[in-house]
Amino acid sequence: MPTRTRLLLAKDLDPVPRCEFLTAGSGAASGCLLLANTDHHTNLFVLDCATLKLRQVPGLSDMETPFPRAHGMACGTVTGEDRLFLAEGRYDHVKWGKLKGTSHETFVVERGGSFGDEGSAEMTEPHKICLSRGELWIVRGGDNHEPFITVVQAATGTKTGHIPASDLGAPVSGPPGLHVRGLALSNEEAFVVTGTEAKVAAKVFSREERTDLVAVTSVQSYMGEEDPTEVGKGYAFQREIELPTSCMHLAWHNGLLFVCCRESSDLQVINAVDGKLMHSIMLAAGGFPISTAVVVPTNEDKDEVVVLDSVGNLHFFHI
Repeated sequence: MPTRTRLLLAKDLDPVPRCEFLTAGSGAASGCLLLANTDHHTNLFVLDCATLKLRQVPGLSDMETPFPRAHGMACGTVTGEDRLFLAEGRYDHVKWGKLKGTSHETFVVERGGSFGDEGSAEMTEPHKICLSRGELWIVRGGDNHEPFITVVQAATGTKTGHIPASDLGAPVSGPPGLHVRGLALSNEEAFVVTGTEAKVAAKVFSREERTDLVAVTSVQSYMGEEDPTEVGKGYAFQREIELPTSCMHLAWHNGLLFVCCRESSDLQVINAVDGKLMHSIMLAAGGFPISTAVVVPTNEDKDEVVVLDSVGNLHFFHI
């Protein structure tokens, strides 16, 4: 069972505004959390998990965006380089930067490039993103169009696969009503949390078993340019795991899913195969609803899962 270890209150991060999403660092940023908020700007911060202090990282501000639409962030090693990815729905692109240095000294962020351009049709409306095994999974659409998923090579941005809205459970006709609330990857499977007012579930797709060519619904960029219909290999649907209707995020680790619900201060831990509830953990600090969670690998016997609640407190658990 996960064991509570530490608690970092939002007020102790002052003057940093309340964080809204986070991801675990890797490589040069190992042992760190990358934090972000969307208060006027998407401000980015680096928290050292050992000291619970913010670290000054030269070049990090170059990755910030002036519009509060970005709510996707991922970090990992790509072709021998440590990279940070940030989704920018308003700008219709995913931009990336290199993390240079070592985890034992001050590292820097070097602005790289982007997949798509402002107003382009190549990468319209990206938001949630997840990085694993050199692949970047990108949730797109959702405002005026049903959401779908594009998979690209993280090194080049080359599109290699798609999950169309129909495979995620979007209605055949009528106004958009489906939302992708969470995305998590294991080495073999992808877990996509989809929700309507009536039902929320994690649809599980195989990353190895591909399906025949599929067409992805066209969408328009905010500048009015229409994205041509994308065609590519799909992913075989495996099963569905029903989740609480208030689920807004999940993280995967060693066969377990950590489920975050906006109307609950309990972190639910479920079996990623059959959906069986394994543990339900009450958060400290007044029981604020959970926003998101992330697993941070450590050099110790046990990794940590870090939970961000709705007021910006960070809760640490050994798993």
